[in-house]
Amino acid sequence: MVKRNLKKNQLFSVMENGFAPYNDGRTLKYISHPGDTNLLLGLYPSILETDNRLALPHETHEDYKEGLYITRGFDRNIMVLTMEAFESIYDRITSFNLADPVARLLLRMILSSAQKAEIEPDGRITVSESLKEFANLEKDVTIIGQGDYIELWSPQAWKLQEERLLNVEPNHFSTLQITTQ
Repeated sequence: MVKRNLKKNQLFSVMENGFAPYNDGRTLKYISHPGDTNLLLGLYPSILETDNRLALPHETHEDYKEGLYITRGFDRNIMVLTMEAFESIYDRITSFNLADPVARLLLRMILSSAQKAEIEPDGRITVSESLKEFANLEKDVTIIGQGDYIELWSPQAWKLQEERLLNVEPNHFSTLQITTQ
């Protein structure tokens, strides 16, 4: 449960002794969530090695110990999903009407690029050359926490995404019916 007296935009990590604030923006963080689920938040710079291996933040290792899927994201990025998250998405998109061309396009986008992977003992994953090219990844990679999965971005693409976020109109998200309960 998140304490209500937290400062706005302050990131937190659940530690053995409770909440500890982080403001450096360089480490992925977890906060507790109802149902004992951890939410992965924040950003983390990493390096894509010449053999396409990428070190994931230590905080993610437990989530991905059963395996993971890597696939195209919606914004020229890469999604790294737990087995459970990928299976949930798979179940949902395969239930769509195959006569719908948008449904077929989404199936192709997610499934044609998906690769099952394992996190190595040293905390690294291997990104396929095709996904690396899709997301325009080079040496530097920005890892973004998205709650129950992470995204891999080129720093240049992430900078553009941040600019979009900074310039969004106040009512831009009003149709999403976001609530705290």
